[in-house]
Amino acid sequence: MKRRYSITYILFFLKKRYIQEKIVDKNKGNRKKRSKSSIKAEISNKKQDTSRKDKQIEEKEDLALFKSESINNSEETNKTLDLPNWKDFNLSKIVLEGLSDLSFLSPTKIQRKAIASIIKGNNVIAKAETGSGKTLAFGIPVIDYIIKNNFCIVSALIFAPTRELARQIARHLESISKFSSLSIITIAGGLSIQKQERLLKRNPNIIIATPGRLWEIMNQNDGFIKMFSKVKFLVLDEADRLLQEGHFKELDDIFNTLKGYKDQMQVLVFSATFKKSLQKKINNIVYETSTSTQNEIELFLNKLKFKNKFDFIDTNPEESIPKKIKEGMIECENMDKDLYLYYFLLKYPGRTIVFMNSIDHVYRIVLMLNEFNINPLPLHSKLPQKRRLQVIEKFNENETSILIASDIAARGLDIFKIQHVIHYHLPRSTDLYIHRSGRTARAESSGVSILLCTPDETIKLKKMLFFLGKNADEMLSFPVDYSLLKKLKPRINLGRKITNVIRHINKQRHNYVWLKEAADDLGVNINELNSENDKEKNISKKDIQILRHQLKELLSQTLYSEFSQKYLTNGLNNIAQNIIQGKTHPTFLGTIKLDALDIFKKKMSNSAL
Repeated sequence: MKRRYSITYILFFLKKRYIQEKIVDKNKGNRKKRSKSSIKAEISNKKQDTSRKDKQIEEKEDLALFKSESINNSEETNKTLDLPNWKDFNLSKIVLEGLSDLSFLSPTKIQRKAIASIIKGNNVIAKAETGSGKTLAFGIPVIDYIIKNNFCIVSALIFAPTRELARQIARHLESISKFSSLSIITIAGGLSIQKQERLLKRNPNIIIATPGRLWEIMNQNDGFIKMFSKVKFLVLDEADRLLQEGHFKELDDIFNTLKGYKDQMQVLVFSATFKKSLQKKINNIVYETSTSTQNEIELFLNKLKFKNKFDFIDTNPEESIPKKIKEGMIECENMDKDLYLYYFLLKYPGRTIVFMNSIDHVYRIVLMLNEFNINPLPLHSKLPQKRRLQVIEKFNENETSILIASDIAARGLDIFKIQHVIHYHLPRSTDLYIHRSGRTARAESSGVSILLCTPDETIKLKKMLFFLGKNADEMLSFPVDYSLLKKLKPRINLGRKITNVIRHINKQRHNYVWLKEAADDLGVNINELNSENDKEKNISKKDIQILRHQLKELLSQTLYSEFSQKYLTNGLNNIAQNIIQGKTHPTFLGTIKLDALDIFKKKMSNSAL
């Protein structure tokens, strides 16, 4: 076994070297064949093409990223600005027109408190629940200040932990400043550094950046450091995540580079999770070292030694989970989580996010649900950026979309009107539970957050609830129709078998293709590299076809609850009427469509009696 393993191991490096040598030889041969005149002509043509393309790119960027002024003395909108609830802030007409255009008639709780404090010139640390409008809580006063002072320099530097969130912030700020000539750019992964350097050279008013990419650019070109000498606003959005997920060093490096300008900066720190003790510790300059989010923020802000104290704003001091979110749990064994998930998705159709703790589980659940013709969308960190945006766009288009996601979707992303959040795995932290649950019940809507909890996860659940100031007994047990659950179990068993077979075949195929390519390149017979012990069982496509045929038969069978069976014998007229009115459930015969939120409310009212 050792000898065979070493051959396979060595093959990888030999194959790599062989291919590299092959490419070099091929390039050498091509160079020999081409004449000097043809090479010169090719170089000349490439230079012309490159120059032409660069000009086209720059022109497009000028149009897209630096908006021409939409309002001037000769063309003002005829909109009546009847926004009495915004009058206290004395905002510019351009900002009010942006608010009116978006039909933002009143500030949210966090906006009312934060805007007033920021306009006064205070440093601010603000805690607000997800979906409360905290992006515009700092965006409105920043934009208003720049418009009133007619700045044509970099006035605001906003940091976000991910490029998705950075682009989302940019969209929000662009929408509120659409009637101005403000220029807003995003500096994050996904575009070449050269392109982003060109954008920076145009001196935008607002830069929204991920720390890693901005530091990379600053490190390569010292000239950009002077751009930030007049920055008025320094903003950290999703601050807990910024300082936890590997961004601390880059932020530290950036702020050390800009420390000569810090006294002129107004610092705005926003997140959904802060503790009350943070205000006292920050303002009393207490130095501590810890790996917790709380103390990382303390250490970071104290290290900067800002001259002015922070105004601490907490719009949700008692609860970290908004009251609009109805929390519940389903207790089950680990092997039954697939069953309960399938049950919920069938029983309560609606826009749903299912959170997983690993990408491997995302793949597995998506494969399995596809076999049931549910066709969910996957979202995780290994997806290319373009594909992620396509997934989110597609998810937003359908009212019954299902998203199977890793925790990349837990924070910051604009995903609209989510009715249900399901925690397939218990979140790794309390903060993550808050952010996951906060994907639903955004703005004025309500939503449902449900944990699938195994006996092994009970201790961890109690700890998490303790930090939220709750007791495990307070978590409502979500009602389950066990008669339906029993009928769904054979489907799950077959679906799981098919999924395991597909994953096995994919893995086997991947390993075989790699090994065969290596063997062919080096003239080695692949059979020499395999022993009887190393060979996987050969599972044919016919096996999958048999399993799928069995599953198809199960899926064709009508499902109904025990209540529906009784209802069928004496309520035919009612059934017909409900079908005509679109009230019947699409899957369960004789059952009226119910929303999971309605079930929660009903259970809560029964508990109160």
